[in-house]
Amino acid sequence: GYLIKTTDGGETWAATNNPDTSASSYVNGVVAVPGTDIIVAMDDIGVYYTTDLGATWSEISTPAETEDDYLISGIFQNTDFGYVFTYNGQILRFQSQVTDISDPFVHHTIRDFHLYQNYPNPFNPSTTIRYALPKASDVQLIVYNMLGQKVATLVSQKQSPGTYTAQWDASDFASGIYIYRLKTDQGFTQAKRLLLIK
Repeated sequence: GYLIKTTDGGETWAATNNPDTSASSYVNGVVAVPGTDIIVAMDDIGVYYTTDLGATWSEISTPAETEDDYLISGIFQNTDFGYVFTYNGQILRFQSQVTDISDPFVHHTIRDFHLYQNYPNPFNPSTTIRYALPKASDVQLIVYNMLGQKVATLVSQKQSPGTYTAQWDASDFASGIYIYRLKTDQGFTQAKRLLLIK
């Protein structure tokens, strides 16, 4: 009946505001819009989005036919396109309804270097890798196979502080486990696994 959030990979959790303060409404699902800081939530009576990790929410209009149905889950490809699913089997298509957000990225102060888990994972054929830089750095983001051989260089350049995403299209690679590694000239190195399934 309420939402909790984490900003450190699940080590700690804290309550955040519900999209709807109605006592009779329960949050059934949340989904992130890839490549943005937008979270979409579905509850018993509506669909909402937040750009500030749940501090405030805006409602997305839904058809009148869902008044006696529960909105339970969804998936959004980007800010222009997504689907929401209802308890009774309806599929709602949302197009160009989250595009009025003037700035979909929330600019929080970044305190630490961080390499996030790729999404989707497993994937086929492409995946997104996100990372954060608290200060300007020479960045290398490289993908290796399980033998330690470099198979792709996704980033190799100086970058300003901020949060970035890189795409890896693995159409020409065999299924299996790969390692992606972020390395900076500030002494930070972190690696994670990703799984390609064809």
